Amino acid sequence: MDIKADNLIFSSIVSLLTKLIEIVVLFGLVTSIFSCGGNGGGNDNNGDAQYSVGGSVTGLAGSGLVLRNNGADDLPIFNDGPFEFAAKLDDGDDYSVTVKDHPTSPLQACQVTDATGSINGSDVTNVDVSCMATATGGDCESGSILYNHDVTSDYMGFSQTITVTGSVPFTCDDSNNISGSGSLNIAVTGSVVSICDQCSWSGSATMDVTLSGALVATIVTIQFDEVWYVGSPVASGTCTDTCANETNPYNYPLQQVLTSHTQQFPEINGSSIVAPAIGAGTAGTYSWTLLIQ
Repeated sequence: MDIKADNLIFSSIVSLLTKLIEIVVLFGLVTSIFSCGGNGGGNDNNGDAQYSVGGSVTGLAGSGLVLRNNGADDLPIFNDGPFEFAAKLDDGDDYSVTVKDHPTSPLQACQVTDATGSINGSDVTNVDVSCMATATGGDCESGSILYNHDVTSDYMGFSQTITVTGSVPFTCDDSNNISGSGSLNIAVTGSVVSICDQCSWSGSATMDVTLSGALVATIVTIQFDEVWYVGSPVASGTCTDTCANETNPYNYPLQQVLTSHTQQFPEINGSSIVAPAIGAGTAGTYSWTLLIQ
């Protein structure tokens, strides 16, 4: 009787364990199914969603208009109406819509409004591009572009401030074509601090600027070709080794930088364009002002 009882108890335990294993396996399978389904749906809501940048074009009569976003993603435009760039952006990304090529045949100037911003959880659809007819020959006036840049970089113990001041003259011919050139003053101050070293420097350099463009309709479009730090001069200063209690001369080479960009000004004396400096640890503004004689 004891052996039979033991066998009965053992069989009951085995049967119970088998049922428990089946339940655990079934629960694991169901959980896995729901988990997979949850992950699949969650990808669209956990920072992976991307958004488009676009708007509308009005007044287009010529051919050859090309828009771009963030200096790339070129988009040819053939007709008035809505447009949308191919590249999608993540939430929080910056966008900046500009005109790469203005229309020709007939020649037009296109101006962008609501051109910059940051993605805020939805598609951008309010960028407006308006195109205008050409101006009459001889309407353009000569003048200059006044610079006032003030940019500071501050990152992990490194700090440097660059200011650019001065003006570049330009002339405008009877066909409303603009040309000019000149040099500007660059002032540089900076410092870097590490565990033992404390260095500081200051110096000056020049920027050579070439201007080209035209007056189209009431918009002055100018391309800026700039060479920063001509000749790569050296900013001088001192470095103090606080650990060794020593101070020595320090030279900080200024690198030569080439830039090219296009700006559009309303044909109004004193019209200004101010762009924020962007980048890690970077603050300040770039400023250009149109002065008409």
